[in-house]
Formats: sequence, structure tokens, C-alpha cells
Amino acid sequence: LKLEAHKQFIKEQQVLEAISTNFITINSENAPEKVYEMLKMSAEVLDYDYAYLIGFSEDDEEANVFSSYANNVESDSLPYSPGMKVKIAALPMAKVLIARGTPVMCEDVIIAPIDECEETINFFISRGINAFFAYPLQIAGRQIEGMLVFEYYKRSDMKLRENRLHFLNMLVNMLGDSRKKTLYEEMLYDVAYFDETTKLANRSMLIKTLEE
Repeated sequence: LKLEAHKQFIKEQQVLEAISTNFITINSENAPEKVYEMLKMSAEVLDYDYAYLIGFSEDDEEANVFSSYANNVESDSLPYSPGMKVKIAALPMAKVLIARGTPVMCEDVIIAPIDECEETINFFISRGINAFFAYPLQIAGRQIEGMLVFEYYKRSDMKLRENRLHFLNMLVNMLGDSRKKTLYEEMLYDVAYFDETTKLANRSMLIKTLEE
């Protein structure tokens, strides 16, 4: 058992290292591709059926599907596709995450306690999902910008809970760091090519555009 646990730990570390290496060159343009690769690689450890990264609007009214991945199932059966826009009201787990600010995790929806998550549990049961993990994405104490969700048709193994929590936390931290990197690059771009007061394109943007 110890040997198997050690093998699993090594596998998780290798996948995390691969994902981290993948994110080194992330920028605003290739971010969707990089996140898709992250979801694909994480399937090797988490063995989920569906995964998706969803961003929230500033007023928490709308959600935009940034990336999604289907593992061991038909990709055309994905509940949410990249670029799809959904009302937050249609995503019960999103409402709970925004209200709580903490992850919502359920290894078995049938035996889950019925509290303010009842709507979320019923939402997943109606789709045949028996286990799910939803993590809020937050940068430096700011409001929640989105969520990372993994869904399972089968009930999840409780014995893997601790390892899974560690792996999910690492994924969320890497996503947060990558988001900060892209935000910083966007800020530098704005400073370089737009006037701070009027937000109009400046001389540098004119020269850049003419050269292109």
C-alpha cells in the first residue's frame, strides 16, 4: 500500500511539473491553449469525466466558458464549450462559490448533506453527475473571477481525498500565478500604447500600426 501511494505521489508530482513547465510561456494569446493542456494533463491524475474553467463578469451576472475538456467520454457531450456564455443564475455551484468564497466538494451527491447546496446537488443529479469539485479562482484577495470544476459520473473514492485536495490546490495556485502574469503583461501593453488619461492610442501605437 505504501509503495502504491508513493507511486501515485510521484505521478502527481510529474504531472504538476509538466503543467508548471507548460505555463512558463503563457500569455494572453495562448492562454486558452495552455489551460486546455492543463485540463488534459490533470485528467491523468484526477480521472474525471468533464472539466471546465469558467470566468465571471465583474457584476457576477454572466459567466464565460474559457476552456473545457472531456475525458473518457465523447467531446460533443460537453455541458459547456469554450466561448459559451451562461447566466450565473443557471450555474448553482457558481452562486454558492461566490457566496462562500471557498471550494465546494462532493464525493457522493446522494449522501451529501442538504443545506444551501441543495440546488447545486439537484443540478448535478439531473445531469447524471455523482461527484464534483468546484474551486473559486481569486487573485490577491480580490473578488472571485471564476471557477475550476471537475465532474464525475462515478462516485469518487474518499481515500484519495487528501491527495486530490493537494493536487487541486496546486492547480488553482498555478492558474492564479498565470492570471497575474497575463494581467501584468496587459497592464504593460496599455501603458506602452495608450494614453493613461484619455485611454486613446498614443504615438507608440501609431508607429507600431504603421510598421505593421
